[in-house]
Amino acid sequence: MLEVKTCYSKTLKKTRAFTLIELLVVIAIIALLLSIILPSLSKAKEYAKKTICISNLKQLNLSFSMYAQENNDKFCRGAFDWSAGSSEDVFWVTSLAPYYGSYLDALVCPATKRVEDESLRAGRHDAAWKYYEDLNFNGQQMRVYGSYGLNSWIGCPDDSSVQEGKIYRKRSAVRSPSQVPLMLDAFYWQTGPEPHHGPWLDGEPWPTDGTNGGQMANFTLNRHGGKTTGLLFVDGSAGQKEIKKLWSYKWHKQFDTAGPWTQPRDDWPEWMK
Repeated sequence: MLEVKTCYSKTLKKTRAFTLIELLVVIAIIALLLSIILPSLSKAKEYAKKTICISNLKQLNLSFSMYAQENNDKFCRGAFDWSAGSSEDVFWVTSLAPYYGSYLDALVCPATKRVEDESLRAGRHDAAWKYYEDLNFNGQQMRVYGSYGLNSWIGCPDDSSVQEGKIYRKRSAVRSPSQVPLMLDAFYWQTGPEPHHGPWLDGEPWPTDGTNGGQMANFTLNRHGGKTTGLLFVDGSAGQKEIKKLWSYKWHKQFDTAGPWTQPRDDWPEWMK
């Protein structure tokens, strides 16, 4: 019997390694792609935070609207009622709790962080405030955090003589409501600015008097790139508005919208330039 032998030919494939130059080229291409993509991702993330911030303010506006509908179009009593000697908690955080209680997250801008230790908030633009007492929501005591503040010139104290001629008491009585700030990004839950109050200076804790910043410092924050802030007006409109324009709005009835901080000047904080 004839024996047939089959011969298999094995072809050896030679593998070729990258040269150093080729490897460097690949690394350079990857670095180039990352330099293009990462800034775009960062901008998209910042845009998303701004969008959520405005959405939060619009949700809070619903709380003010519902309160006004049930209280003869009045704003909640506000800080000036407390300063006049009221023993009750008259801040909006408490007054509006029944209306915003189902969406507590709306009180916190996504560009901020909750800070438990109050002493660590000094000088931090990104720190959310912590309310001074727990509030009851559906039978459960909870601490409220937030990063928006009310324009304190909006309120309806029981004593009609408090801040008479300056304060806005009813929604329907506000002239040019699209130019009157209601609520915006803030370091504290509410303050009442005056035309001579300047912005928050670099590296300083929030000033509490009118000599170096004062109440307007509460609303001049480096949260959204240093140029804009989330702002809700009395008419319900909201958007990211230029921080330097804050002094041109009608914070109270006698507010000078052509004050010193609306004039050309070169002493703005570095983060606002």
